[in-house]
Amino acid sequence: MSSVITILIPSIGRFTLTKTLNSLLQLNNSNWTAIVGFDGCSPPKPVLDPRINYVYLKKIGGGLNQGGMVRNSLFPLVLTDWMCFLDDDDTFRPNYVDAFLNEIQSASDADCVIFRMSYDKNDSVVLPPANSSSFQMCQVGISFAVKKSFLTQNNIRFENNSFEDFYFLEKIKQSGGKIIFSKEITYNVRF
Repeated sequence: MSSVITILIPSIGRFTLTKTLNSLLQLNNSNWTAIVGFDGCSPPKPVLDPRINYVYLKKIGGGLNQGGMVRNSLFPLVLTDWMCFLDDDDTFRPNYVDAFLNEIQSASDADCVIFRMSYDKNDSVVLPPANSSSFQMCQVGISFAVKKSFLTQNNIRFENNSFEDFYFLEKIKQSGGKIIFSKEITYNVRF
């Protein structure tokens, strides 16, 4: 079975990357591939799995909140129709791929799927909020999947700033992309 989604992970060599990658190995559905882009750094010991590819880049992102430049450089390496994003200090929940497949089967014309992010183990802080069907600055994160063809056709790229995820989604919206909001919590922020 070929992969349905590619997970792009920019890394500045944090020790947390091992936990991030191990969360991929715990996914209930193995229909994924991942590309880790090391941004001019020495990586921690890699997790070995044939679905995880490592790319070593010259320093392009500049460090904290500059993962967008690394993500942009990884776009051409994506061979699946869909891509999603994960930071090197965050984790996916085991239901990520299944939730993704359910959403794109329910809305086959979607260009982007936004999933909920949890900021603690009790899910007491979740963004976007459960009742939200729109995104706002500081209430959305990098927990979304997007069609590669839509990005390519509309030349959408990340900007180098602290709100790169919000502005990326704004570009999708302004380009007429169909954005759907999943009720599923699939992304853990720093735990």
